[in-house]
Amino acid sequence: MMVVVAAGTNRIDPYLIPALDGVAYGLLVFVAASGLVFCFGVANILNLAHGMLYAIGGYTAAALLDGGWASLALALTVGVLAAAAAGVLLAGLLAPVAAGNHLSQALLTFGVALAGGSLLVAGFGPDDPQVLVPAALEGSVVVAGHRYAAYRLVFIVVAAVIAAALYLVMRRTRAGMLVRAAVDDPEMVACLGVSPARIRA
Repeated sequence: MMVVVAAGTNRIDPYLIPALDGVAYGLLVFVAASGLVFCFGVANILNLAHGMLYAIGGYTAAALLDGGWASLALALTVGVLAAAAAGVLLAGLLAPVAAGNHLSQALLTFGVALAGGSLLVAGFGPDDPQVLVPAALEGSVVVAGHRYAAYRLVFIVVAAVIAAALYLVMRRTRAGMLVRAAVDDPEMVACLGVSPARIRA
């Protein structure tokens, strides 16, 4: 499937497609790193196993995909729930070292990441899972005369929405205000009658 986004010309900017690839990769890194940033910035826990949580969600979602839109919605929902459940278990493992130094946290979470990776390989196999997405996402679009993968453009849009949502929550809501305040001045937050420990939890 091919959709025309912009009519191509003989004079095509050679930097357009590499720029789109750079934006897509940068947003991918942002989405992956945002969990580490929030966990370390708010809870002061150095979690090196956050990538494993993404992997659990990704493998679970891939196993449920059959190429239809309904399966895509189901896969995204179950994948997020699976990653969240793994995050709850990880939080329980981190509880004994939550108030400790960052070296203990790094060693524990790195070990959990290695063990979790081995379990994923044992459960889903060593090969990359086959990802069956709807046909509309398997096609390409034409951007200034160049074909570009549709799923990458969709990912750029979704990641941009995630970034905007995080910004709005952190900057425009009371919950975001409390999170920022608990990081900058937890004593003042406690004086206001809000427990910084509860926010970090």
